Amino acid sequence: MAIRGSAKVFDEIASLVDVATGTGAAAQAVAAVFPSIKCMVLDLPQVIDALAPVNGP
Repeated sequence: MAIRGSAKVFDEIASLVDVATGTGAAAQAVAAVFPSIKCMVLDLPQVIDALAPVNGP
């Protein structure tokens, strides 16, 4: 995955907001490789309501 090879890009990032996330796959991929980064996903209410929570409410 390209994220693994981009460690320098994510070194000093504490949080990430994925806007128009859809399934949240991008934020989940970042969180899996960099667990210290707090990830939040934002989308339309009907899209978010259809998703299952991951590591949080």
